Amino acid sequence: MNEKQARPRDVATNPATRSEVYRAIDTERDFQDTFVLPERRYCATHTLGEFILMIGQYADQARQKWTHHGDMRDGHPESLHEIRKVAALAVRCMEQHGAPERRARR
Repeated sequence: MNEKQARPRDVATNPATRSEVYRAIDTERDFQDTFVLPERRYCATHTLGEFILMIGQYADQARQKWTHHGDMRDGHPESLHEIRKVAALAVRCMEQHGAPERRARR
């Protein structure tokens, strides 16, 4: 390997399959739905801009917890719990405002 080639390194803390990741996001969405349902006060909850601000806020919390190396919770760094919230908020945002698919490159 010459000096200019990237050197792979093992940086994963707790690797998960895609289905495990989606299951974790689903648990967070289920939790969100316990306080955002038609029979509650809210159904359509936030504007696109409000979702973007909330996602940024939770990303900031993940960054804070990562940089200060919080305790492990359930065998995962605290910051991963915030990342799960970010992913679920993004899903909820697209459920409410639309989910454009990535178009294949030509």
